[in-house]
Amino acid sequence: MTVKNWTIFIGGTVIGFISIIPFSYMNHADKFQIQNCEKLTGTVTEVSIDYKKRSKKQDGWQIGLKEYEFKIRIVGEYFNTLDHDAFEQLVKPNAVVEVLLVKPSEFGLFEKINEKLELRDAAGIKVEGTEVLSITKLNKELSSLYWTNLTFGIRAIGIGLFSIYTSTK
Repeated sequence: MTVKNWTIFIGGTVIGFISIIPFSYMNHADKFQIQNCEKLTGTVTEVSIDYKKRSKKQDGWQIGLKEYEFKIRIVGEYFNTLDHDAFEQLVKPNAVVEVLLVKPSEFGLFEKINEKLELRDAAGIKVEGTEVLSITKLNKELSSLYWTNLTFGIRAIGIGLFSIYTSTK
């Protein structure tokens, strides 16, 4: 097999590698079970807005806790699942919060990257008995992404392989 068009070959290879991303998220929802999480209680030191890269659009929140060296992050589907009204009323400096975090034994690729950045994604948050971020709702939301990720991943692999095949013709 001789490659006749290196541009198409390299493009197909890159698309093939990119197809790994949706597959890495496919079973992401399985982690969001109470038995896979640890409960931490801490005092809020700061609440800051997390912006999308190169944009001024809010993508989520970051919460600093006095008792821990990492920050709690709520972005993406976590942010969409959040009870925004309860969050804005209850999560303030000096508030005591209960946070559910995925146990390190359940970490995937993205959790390991976040850990190096001293960030942890919240799976659930309670303040004064009010559930601000529900692990059950989060699990349902992420479970619905399974078929989308599967479809996108299979298509990306197909396009990548087709491009590699075309580059040899």
